[in-house]
Amino acid sequence: MLRLAVMAGSIALIARAQSCPQLGLRTVDEAESQFFQRKSAAARLYLEKAARQCGQDGAVHRRIADLYRAMGDDAAAQRHDKMANFTGARPDKEILGSSKEEGGIESLGPVRRKYALVVGVSKFKDFSAQNRALKAGEPRFQRLPDLEFAAKDARDFSSALLDPAIGKFRPERVSILTNEQVTYTNIRQALARLEAEATEDDLVLLYFSGHGSSPEMDPAAAAARSGFILMHDTEVRDVLNTATAFPMDDLQRAISRFRAKRVIAFLDTCYSGDASRSGARDLAGPRGSRGLAMANDTAERIVQNVPQGRARVVITSSNASERSWESETIRNGYFTSTLIQALQLDNGRPTISQIYRHLNDKVPTIVEREKFGAQQHPQIRTFPPGQREIDLTIGAPETDKD
Repeated sequence: MLRLAVMAGSIALIARAQSCPQLGLRTVDEAESQFFQRKSAAARLYLEKAARQCGQDGAVHRRIADLYRAMGDDAAAQRHDKMANFTGARPDKEILGSSKEEGGIESLGPVRRKYALVVGVSKFKDFSAQNRALKAGEPRFQRLPDLEFAAKDARDFSSALLDPAIGKFRPERVSILTNEQVTYTNIRQALARLEAEATEDDLVLLYFSGHGSSPEMDPAAAAARSGFILMHDTEVRDVLNTATAFPMDDLQRAISRFRAKRVIAFLDTCYSGDASRSGARDLAGPRGSRGLAMANDTAERIVQNVPQGRARVVITSSNASERSWESETIRNGYFTSTLIQALQLDNGRPTISQIYRHLNDKVPTIVEREKFGAQQHPQIRTFPPGQREIDLTIGAPETDKD
């Protein structure tokens, strides 16, 4: 749950019109989600909409072509490949530095070892002492608003991973960071350890829960903007100068460097665009909402630019126009609670496909019922794109007995 929150508290967030590629890629994401649910007709409608939204962008046409190809419509795929080439988008093999293999995700064989990094931060640093030391007229430090269950979600999720009947992860290979432990340095070190320890036949699982900021708040040039995961000690101004916040681009680069062929990321995220559009400056949002946001292309950017023949899956708790909700009754986010339930399907051996279908079936229904009509729809992005059946199994036992 990255719970990537647009930190509008004390920051005037100027609403920007979404760019053509953002709109188009977001619509293709929805098309892929529909295809994954075996709704091919709906997927085609979304693909047609994406082409209308952004017919001049090669990257959008490339994504459309990939999904048509996965759907078995080679004629439509070739048509959009030509459009992508015409508008200057490079083929996947050029972008990824490897030839594309037939059949999508390759057969990866048994899992040797399993590693996990689980991160959740609910409590953010109090800067009262620093403010007392400031001189008159100096800008004061501003604390990020606390969350309710982000750290608890991380602890509960890690417990499921460590359960010998569910996740079957070994304690020495699961790193858990919550609240005060969630700092820029600690995250960097944890990812570096995964890069060093996880080998080609291993599985790496990432789970993030906490506040974050949108790329629109990044002062860099538009093409270089990144969303940020906000750390325990991030101060409001750091959302802009990134002194302590963790760039999403850094996460993408870390994932692309993993030798492990299997990488799965769960991001419990949501969008608080309605708060920013209404001029609201309170990031908490409605009670029970995490008031969070994620860039439209966050999942896309994570799974792109990785070698072919490797399985990268990113599952987020909601689409880019929705909030992620949590329940005071179950004291978890609806997404994480349902995710833990999904891990127990099929005697603790569900595939990623089964997990996603369970999330997509249960989360929208319970949120709409308990949050007075609110909408929350989990999303999935895969690499290679357009994979309908993903047989990766988190609960598979390790073959390395050492």
